[in-house]
Amino acid sequence: MTLRFLETLQRAHAASPTAARHARFAGDATLRALRDRLLAVAGPALDRGLRLHVLVDPVLVDPLKTASGRDQAIDVPLAAHADAPVRAPYLLALGDMGRDDRVDLALDLGFAEATRHPERETRGSTICAFVACPPADAARVAGALADVARRRAASRGQRLLRLWEPRVFEHLVPLLSGPALRELTADSAGWWWIGRDGALASRREAAGDTGRGWASSDVVDTLASIGAINGVLNALQDATVASDRLPSTSTLLALLARARMQWGLADDFELIQFALYGVLVRADFDGDAEVRAAMAAARERGESCIDALASFDESHWEQRHDV
Repeated sequence: MTLRFLETLQRAHAASPTAARHARFAGDATLRALRDRLLAVAGPALDRGLRLHVLVDPVLVDPLKTASGRDQAIDVPLAAHADAPVRAPYLLALGDMGRDDRVDLALDLGFAEATRHPERETRGSTICAFVACPPADAARVAGALADVARRRAASRGQRLLRLWEPRVFEHLVPLLSGPALRELTADSAGWWWIGRDGALASRREAAGDTGRGWASSDVVDTLASIGAINGVLNALQDATVASDRLPSTSTLLALLARARMQWGLADDFELIQFALYGVLVRADFDGDAEVRAAMAAARERGESCIDALASFDESHWEQRHDV
């Protein structure tokens, strides 16, 4: 399975996004369950007069471009940053669940993106979160999201990172607590997103009690490796690995750290392949004498030690599979 899977990964590496054209992805029962869950968790806030918004990041395409109220949506003001996207993220105010078709549309699109539905027409995550806040507070929330993205980019000396993107956000929430978590979610009254399992996740339920802030090593390492971490998880998910069988963030961080320190790997695609061998074969696959010798010889020749793994056939990996 290892070689066939990695060949599929190679073919998918150059896949390009397509334009959005909505078709129903979640079944009726799934969509109803998502709607009911959203109503259950957001209902108390809405009963207090707060408004539910969907946070959309049209980094490649805008799936709600023609939705009612799109012209009144509040942009996340990133334009002043050098890495600002052409199309700004935005908060779109939603109406009553069960009456506003945009709620079902956003849930359905978010489900397709989170579960990497094979027929989805957008790539990445455009439906990022459902956010509850007072109607008059939406502009402040949008501004606060831009501020935290700019501060984190400046503190790391790196490009702007879409912290609200669910595949980034879900790795940070269990690590952060207190002021850092409130900063991440713009001190909003409620924040929900759709996880890789296709279920609605809650900031309140996912938050850790770690006391960690932005400067903690776990948070810094996770942000530095977020592209490779999600590359591995995306590849496994596309190979229909069940969400409850996906490796943890800490497991992937350990594999990626070894790939960098022991083998000098830096390219994200090579890091992803190394980690996939660690997940699909065994965590210490490179400790095998034959494998280690081949990888070391390739490195001495100035070649990629990852390419050396192609010299081993499926039977070699099957014999060393960690069952």
